[in-house]
Amino acid sequence: MLRAPARLSILFAVLLVSIGVTATVVSRAAQRAVLDSQAGAVVEVVNDPDAPGFRAFTNPTPVAAVLHTTIEDARPVLRSASVLIASGPSGGTIISVPSHARAEGGSTVEEAFDEAGLDGAVAVLHDLFGVAFGELVVLDAESWTTLMQRDLPLSMTLRTDLVSIDRVGASQTLVPAGSRSYELADVAIVAAHRNPGESPLGVAERHQEIWRSWISRTAQAQEPPSLFRVGAGFVDLLGQLTSAEVSYLLIPARASDAETFDVDVGALQDILVDVVPMPRPPRPVPGFGVMVLDGGAGEVPMATLIADITRAGATVSVVGNAAEPQPTSVALRHAAPESNVGAALADVAARADLDVEDREGDDPSIAVTVVLGLDRAPAS
Repeated sequence: MLRAPARLSILFAVLLVSIGVTATVVSRAAQRAVLDSQAGAVVEVVNDPDAPGFRAFTNPTPVAAVLHTTIEDARPVLRSASVLIASGPSGGTIISVPSHARAEGGSTVEEAFDEAGLDGAVAVLHDLFGVAFGELVVLDAESWTTLMQRDLPLSMTLRTDLVSIDRVGASQTLVPAGSRSYELADVAIVAAHRNPGESPLGVAERHQEIWRSWISRTAQAQEPPSLFRVGAGFVDLLGQLTSAEVSYLLIPARASDAETFDVDVGALQDILVDVVPMPRPPRPVPGFGVMVLDGGAGEVPMATLIADITRAGATVSVVGNAAEPQPTSVALRHAAPESNVGAALADVAARADLDVEDREGDDPSIAVTVVLGLDRAPAS
C-alpha cells in the first residue's frame, strides 16, 4: 500500500518524471555525426553510413509508461497501463496492458501498484518489456481529460454500457454504449470506470480507444495544441505520435483465470524488436557500454542482437561498420574478465552464439565491441 499522503499527492497530479533526455530515434539518415576515436582523440570522420569505419552514437527510442488510475474508497486503484513508443518519423506504437497482467507466476501490475505504488508497477512493466522508460506518467481521469480538453469531444465506439450498482442492487447506466462524439464528462467516466465483474481486459480496450481517438483527432488538427509545444519529454513524445502512423496493440497474453493474464514475454519481445530499435536497459550493468559493428554481414537482424544486449543489462552506445570485412562474428571484451560485465556478456554470447575474445580497448566507455562477420551474411 502507499504509505504517505505526500506519496498520494505525487501520484495523482500529472506526474512527469524524466529519467533521461528523450531523443530522436536513431535512423540511418540521422547518423551523420560520426567519429572513430582512439584514446579520446578523433582520428577519422566517415560520413557515409554504408562505408567502412562508419560510427554513430545511438539515441534511445522514446518510450513512456503511463499508469491509468482512479480513487476508490479513498485509495488509489490502477485501472490499466499503456506503453507509448515513438519508433521514428513515420511510425509509433501504443501497447495497452490490463491491470491484471503479469509475467507467469509473478505479481500483476495492479498487485505491485497496491504494494509499492509507482515503483512497484514500473518494476513489473520493466520485467515484461525489458526496456527502460524515458518517461513515467500517472494519469487519473481528471488529469487525462484535462490534457486532452482542447480536443474534445472525441469520436469513439463504446461497446458496452457503463453501469453502476447501488447498495440495494439497482443498476444505473452511466454512459450508454454506441458510436458517437463523447463530451468531457463521459470521457472522464470511460477513463475511470470498471463495470461490476468486468474483465480488466475490457478496461484496457476502452483506454486504447481513448488513445486512438485522441491521437487521430490531434493529428488532423490544423495546428497542434499549445500544450504540445511544452518542453516536457512526455508531451514531446505525444507530439511525435500525432505526426506518425500509430499502431494500437494489446499486450500478448493468455488468461490464466477469470481476471489474470499471463504475458507471452517472447511474443512481446518479437514486437519490441521491430518498434524499439534503440532500447535502453531498465537495470543497466555499470560500465557495460557496447559498440555493435557490421563486419560484412550486410542485412542481418541487428535489432535482435541489440535487444539481447539490452536485456542482459548493457547499453548499445555506438553502432556502425567495421574498418574491414571480418570472417566471423565475435564479441571483443575490453573490460577485465572478473568485472561485473563478465556474467552479462556470457548471457549475450550464449543467446547470440558469439565467441568472446579479450583485448585491450581504445575507448574506456566501451566495454565490449560486437562484430557481425561474414558468417552471419544471408545466403545468396
